[in-house]
Amino acid sequence: MSCLNAQVVISKEYQLKAAFVYNLARMVEWPEEAFKATDNELLICLLGEDNFGDTFDDIRHKQVRGHPIQVHYYDTLPDEEVFSHCHLLFIQRSESEHLVNHLSQLSPHPILTVSDIELFAERGGMVNLTTRHARIRLEINRNAAQQSGLHISARLLALARLVETLE
Repeated sequence: MSCLNAQVVISKEYQLKAAFVYNLARMVEWPEEAFKATDNELLICLLGEDNFGDTFDDIRHKQVRGHPIQVHYYDTLPDEEVFSHCHLLFIQRSESEHLVNHLSQLSPHPILTVSDIELFAERGGMVNLTTRHARIRLEINRNAAQQSGLHISARLLALARLVETLE
């Protein structure tokens, strides 16, 4: 496969993952107080080396349950004041070695954590987008979401493989 073809494949993969992220946001309920610091906006934050490019451009003008969407990119996890305003945080593969630290910092906040890092949900993340047989599958750690005050719709849970945090 040429370099150009690899970029096209990655682009398609992350276009699909961006669509999954948007739909996840539509199927999760945050506590109302989670929107006070963001002027009622739903903030999707992407952490790490950017694999999405401009794939989120199409959803920037959409809303989820009356909340306008904003997308923010971070190379590194900002201080707690900043990231605590995120509603959904996609942790990129480039952050694998820092994952345990990131998740421990995020745990008290109502932030839906999403990634495509191997064993993400088993390591305490909430939603893992895995690829099997060229299809994206969902793994959800419902306990991690509930501990952060988030409610995941039964419809979404029915589509996913439910996992628990490994001890």
